[in-house]
Formats: sequence, C-alpha cells, structure tokens
Amino acid sequence: MTTALIKKNNAVQRLFMALCLVAIVIVAFTLWRQSQARQGFEIQIRFPEGRGLKVGDPLDLNGVEAGHVRSVDLLEDLSGVSVTVGITGPRRIASEGSQFWIVGLDVDGMSVTGVETVFGPNYITVIPGSGPFTDHFEGLAQAPVQMAKGDAIYELISSVKPPVGRGSSVSWKGLDDAGVVLDTAPAADSSGVLTRVVIRERYVPLIREGTVFYAETPFRLEAGITRGISLETGSLRQILQGGLGFATPPAQQQGGAVEPMHRFTLAPEKRDEFDTWMPGIPLGDSGNAQSRNDGLSPLEVTLTWEAGRFRSSTHQRSGFAVPTATGILIPSDLSRPEKEWKKEFQLQVGGEFLRTDAEPLWTDGTLSLLPAESSLHSRAHMFRITAEVPKELLIYGPRDRPFSLSSTDVELKDGMWRVLPEGLDSSWHGAAVTDRATGELVGMLLSESGKAKIAPLPDTFPLN
Repeated sequence: MTTALIKKNNAVQRLFMALCLVAIVIVAFTLWRQSQARQGFEIQIRFPEGRGLKVGDPLDLNGVEAGHVRSVDLLEDLSGVSVTVGITGPRRIASEGSQFWIVGLDVDGMSVTGVETVFGPNYITVIPGSGPFTDHFEGLAQAPVQMAKGDAIYELISSVKPPVGRGSSVSWKGLDDAGVVLDTAPAADSSGVLTRVVIRERYVPLIREGTVFYAETPFRLEAGITRGISLETGSLRQILQGGLGFATPPAQQQGGAVEPMHRFTLAPEKRDEFDTWMPGIPLGDSGNAQSRNDGLSPLEVTLTWEAGRFRSSTHQRSGFAVPTATGILIPSDLSRPEKEWKKEFQLQVGGEFLRTDAEPLWTDGTLSLLPAESSLHSRAHMFRITAEVPKELLIYGPRDRPFSLSSTDVELKDGMWRVLPEGLDSSWHGAAVTDRATGELVGMLLSESGKAKIAPLPDTFPLN
C-alpha cells in the first residue's frame, strides 16, 4: 500500500514539473516576441548615392519616425550604397512596391528642396507598397511625383531651362495645388528645353488652346507715381523651389479643350493681364478629358494562387495585359506564379477567367501570348518590331490618360529600354507602350520596386 502511494506521488510530481516547464517555455516565448516587436526588423535599401546619410538618421513615414539607419556601406562595384534600416513602424513598410528615397538639401539651379535638413539630419522617407513582405529594396534617386486618376500631363517648350525642378509647384491664380513639375530635359528635336507638368484633375478643364503657362517670379518690384514702390513675393514654396503658373483667357479667346500631352510655349514671365482673366469654366468638370485610344485598351489582370510549405497563404499580383488579334499579350510573371503553388491558380483578365491549363501561344520568358476567348481579342493594333527607341512614346496603363516619354528618357540595357524618369510605379506593370507618331504597339512596360523598363517586341513575336 505504501509503494502504490509513493508511485502516485512521483507521477503527480512529474506532471507538475512538466506543467511548470511548459509555462516557463510559454512565458519565455512571449517575452522573446515582445522583445522582437520592440526591436523591430531590418531591411536593406540600395541607393545610387548616399547624399550625406549617416547612422542614426531617421526613416520618416507621414511625419512620424518609423525607424532609423543602422549602417551605410559602399557597394563593392562602387555603383551606389547599401543602407541597413531598422524598422520600428508598421510591417507594411516592408512591402513589395514600397518606394524609398533620401531627403537632403538639394539645389537645382534656382530650385531648392530639403530645406528642413539644414537644421536637422538628412532622412529617408517612404510610400508603403501593397505587395507581400520583402526586406530588399531599390531606392529612388529622387522623390516620385504622385499622379492620381484624372490628372493630366502637358509639355512646355522654352529656349532655356526655367527656374524650376522636379516637384516645383504649378499654380493658378496663386493656388499652388494646381499641379507639379514632373521633369525637365532637352527636347528630342533639340528645339529647346521640354518641361513636363502634371495638372491635377480639378484644374484640367482650364487647360485650353489659349491657356498660357509662364515662369513664376518669386520677387516682383514695381514702381508707380500713385502707388510708389511695391514689392510682391510669391509663396515660400515658390521662393525656395521656383514655380510655374498658368492662366486661361475669357471664353472668346480660350479656344477649345486640348488633349493631354499637348505642347505649349512657356512664357518667360507673368503678364499683368493674367490676373484679370476670368475663364468662366467650372472646376472639376471632366468634359475635356481624353478618352483612351479606341484601338488600344489594356485589360486589368489579377493573378491569384496559394503557396506555402507548412501553411498555405493566398498571394496575388496585378497589372495589365494587351488584347491582340492573336491572343492576350501579358508579362510572363503575370501569366502564372513564378514560385511553386498549391492546387490551381486563377488568372482573371478584363473581368474574365482564362484557362490556366493551356500552354502560351508564344513566349520569350519576359512576355507571353496567351490564348483567349474572341471577346477579348482586338484587331485594331499595329505592331512595330524594332530594337530602336521611337522618337516619342505613349504608355497606356492605370490612368485615363497616357504617360509620355521621349527617346532621351530611356536607355538600352541588357536588351531592355530602361526608363529614367521615376514616375511609373508597380501599378503600371504590363502597360502598353506605343510609338506616338504611328500608334503602333512597340512593347510592354515592366515595373517593380520603383524601377521601370520597357520590353520591346522581339522579332519572334507572331504578328498574325
């Protein structure tokens, strides 16, 4: 009887010890998770230059510190720097498609940006993406210009570079929110300097044949017998960054609406009469918005699949495809998952589900041509097989209006046309690229991690 009691006590003790051990493991794991949450995680960002960035400089998200720089190292090939950033903010910062750039004092002619860094450190800022988690990024050389649906791009030609830089304001009657400067570059035909501006949707109706764009003067000194001497100054933003303005004349002089990418001659300065012009056009009216090229309407694509070794999770990629007479032209990485997937995957193009068991009609590993139902076919396209960049390109993607590039905006690299302006984010992946002069389809835009390139149609592409 005594032996049985001793065995029972030993069993209770072992059970108690096991429960204690489990409790210790749970507490230790909880403390470790809390410690990891406080410490955050690290990401690597590659920038073309360091711009004075140093250890301890902050990562800014909407004006709030969301991390700090832990190391800045030169790349072995001296092509840039690798920056290690400790993230303490939301995990969504480290998503595919997130855009990072360094903010520091930058003087471009008469344009000055990053003034706040004169009295504080340089810093990295970010626009979070929407893709899956990743810890390696390609940083941007400069801040991107964000475009919303309904915004429009126009071109301004001048004999010399205006006193503006990327991000300078475009104002209407002193309102700085009318638009922003996208970039400046030599015109493709060497006729002068071409400045591209983004006009916000609300102000697009004001852009007419008679609209005049001009360079804003931050300081204006006037003298008169009755008024004496007066000094007019623009906004602080115009003083620091330079700026442009535009004015639209009254109805009898304003002419008709123009399409986006219309080219205007930039006036060297504002004229007094501009302040008296009352165009009488309701703001926000989209009546003069350009419709898409009827023969070229890229289709929205959604690729969905499940993957995971131990626990499956749903993954999704999106972009565009172009309907052709022979099938659906699509980036290869949108035609099927690149990694192993479980069960079946779904490919939705233009609202219709395509068969995923059919082999591509053609592929070169970068682009693919998929069979499609007749309802998705289009016979309105012409194709151009060429290794040369056309003089001017139009890119049709997520906006109602195309994005324009000149041959000076791209460079040939490894068989692709690398896009130099940084305004085409991952939402443009799969956009159609055409020759502006002929309307011919010449390739597709591929955009990931803030870097865009054009895959030209190769000579193996089936035209019929």
